[in-house]
Amino acid sequence: MAHHSTLDRLYKYPPKLFRTSRRNSYAAVMHSNELLYERMFSNALPRFEVENRFYPVKSAASYSLLYLILRIVTELPVKSVLELGAGQTSLLLDGLATRYDLDVMTAEHDERWINKMQQQVAHTIHHVPLTNKTLHGYSSEVYDFSLLSLPASIDFILVDGPIGRRSKSRWGCLDLIPSLLAEDFVLIFDDAERKGELETIAEVLKILDAQGRTYSVGVTESIHSQVLIAGGRYVEAAYY
Repeated sequence: MAHHSTLDRLYKYPPKLFRTSRRNSYAAVMHSNELLYERMFSNALPRFEVENRFYPVKSAASYSLLYLILRIVTELPVKSVLELGAGQTSLLLDGLATRYDLDVMTAEHDERWINKMQQQVAHTIHHVPLTNKTLHGYSSEVYDFSLLSLPASIDFILVDGPIGRRSKSRWGCLDLIPSLLAEDFVLIFDDAERKGELETIAEVLKILDAQGRTYSVGVTESIHSQVLIAGGRYVEAAYY
C-alpha cells in the first residue's frame, strides 16, 4: 500500500518543468537521461534478437519508455499485455512476442493510424472507438472497452493513449483496474510529467489502496517521463 509521501512526490514532480531559473538546466539533464536510456536500450536489443527499427522522436515513445518495456518483458514472467495507444511500443512488444510467451493486445481509436501500424506488426491492433463515460465522478472521452474481448486478467498494462488531456488524462484506464489487473502486475503511465496524467495516477493508487494491494511506485525521468506501479511478484520493476 502506498504511503502519502508517494502521492506528495508525484504531485510535486511537474512544477520542476516550469521553474524559469532552472528550466534550461533541467531540460539538459532530461536530454542526457534520454541518451543514457537510448544507449542501454540499443545495446540490449541484439541479445533478444529484436531489430532496431525505432524512431522515438517528437510525440512518439521515448527511449526511457522503450527501455522499461524491454526490461519488464525480458526479466519478468509477464504473459498478458494490454497496450493503450499504438506506436513505437507496439513495434517493440511485437518483436519481443516472437521470442517470449507474450499475448499482446493493442487498443487504438484512430483507424488511419491502425492501418499504418498494422502493416508493421503481427499481432492485431484493435480498433476501439472513443466514447463519453463517467468514471469516479468525472465524465471523460475514453476507449469503449465493451467492444473489446478482454482476457480474465492482465499483468502488464501500458497507458499511452488516447490523446492526453489537461485534466484527468486517460481517465478511462480506471475501468480496468478493479477487476482485470492480475495479482502480480505492472502498470506504466507515459507522459507522467503532465498534470492530467498525475491526476489519473493518483486515482489509480487510491483504487489499489482500497483493494488492499501491496505495490511500489517508480518515476523515470527523461524527455517524456513515466510512472511505473508494480505489485505482487513484480514489485522489483518499480526500481528499473
